[in-house]
Formats: sequence, C-alpha cells, structure tokens
Amino acid sequence: MPTLGNRWDAEPPPCLTLMTGQYDDDYVHYCPSDMEPSLYTVKAVLIMDNDGERLYAKYYDDTYPTVKEQKAFEKNIFNKTHRTDSEIALLEGLTVVYKSNIDLYFYVIGSSHENEAMLYIFI
Repeated sequence: MPTLGNRWDAEPPPCLTLMTGQYDDDYVHYCPSDMEPSLYTVKAVLIMDNDGERLYAKYYDDTYPTVKEQKAFEKNIFNKTHRTDSEIALLEGLTVVYKSNIDLYFYVIGSSHENEAMLYIFI
C-alpha cells in the first residue's frame, strides 16, 4: 500500500501574493514557510512592579536564554509600554500584550505571527 508520507517530508508550499483591493498596493503576502507550526502560543509571562523590576518571569523557549538577556528585554518592554494606554506592542520581533493594574504590569509575549486576541486571553 502506498504511503503519503509525513507532511514535513515534502517541500513547503510556495509563497502567495494575493490582491485584496482595486489598487496595486492592496495585497497580502502569505508564505507558509515563514510560520513554523508550534503548539507554544505563549513565549513568556512577566509580572513587573511600577519601577520595572521583575516580580515574576517565566520563559517557555530559548529566545532569551540567559538571565542577563531576559532582564535587558524586560527593561526594554517596560520602558516602551509603561506610559502608554494601548494594550498591544510589537517589540524585537515579538507580540507583547500587556495590562497595568494599580502598581503591577502583566505581560504575555508571543511570536510576531501570533494572534493578539489569543494572547490577551491569558491576562
């Protein structure tokens, strides 16, 4: 009996550029090979105080493997987000969803391809 093989054995499908409107600049570029499939929706969860100090941090992958890199990333996130009213930011190629509550800041970090609404569920 012939086997179809694992879908990872085949080459990835080609990239597509789709026109979405009547103008030449209305298009969507979709490239499946750019998005590696993963079950890991959340890359990190952070809780910081109102001075930007880490109260809790859990990283679920090796994007920032050392504590020094993690703290530098956390400082960058806090500096860019603690004075804004928005709840979503794109920093260092990652999607950052956050919420402040009195003197605490809650952050959920995912990949740049991740749906912000899915990440916001965790807050």
